[in-house]
Amino acid sequence: MSFVNTNDMLSLCQNIKQLIFVLLVVVFSSLSIKADDQQFDINILSKQPSLENYISYAIENNPGLKAQYQNWQAEDKKIGYVGGLPEPVLSYGYFVENVETRVGPQEQRLSIKQSLPWFGTLGTKKEIARNNSKAIYQKYQSYRQSLVYKIKNAYYDY
Repeated sequence: MSFVNTNDMLSLCQNIKQLIFVLLVVVFSSLSIKADDQQFDINILSKQPSLENYISYAIENNPGLKAQYQNWQAEDKKIGYVGGLPEPVLSYGYFVENVETRVGPQEQRLSIKQSLPWFGTLGTKKEIARNNSKAIYQKYQSYRQSLVYKIKNAYYDY
């Protein structure tokens, strides 16, 4: 059994505390930088209150619009691999007792299996993924236009 020196433990604890402090400083400084950037954008809006500035600010910072954009990007990435063949399956088997076959005792088994879909299935899957991507892109555009409409409506009502 080995014993740890208490001085070593104290120095280790101090090092861990210093590391945690440095990490917290880095995290909070990056958060304050982002908050300062957003405050800077809001200051631009207060200095130059034009409709175009309000619309561009809303398009860049609206979380719902960002979520719609990310959904579209995710669906668009699916197009590349949907039309591919399924993964091949490699299997290995070991028999505890020898199995007698007509060619002799069988001790192990190794096999590779690749399923092949029916003709035209892969192309159809790819076309479905492409159409899904187009539909989600249209949802994104609809959400964007709705956001612009709400901003214009609020701007002209004000």
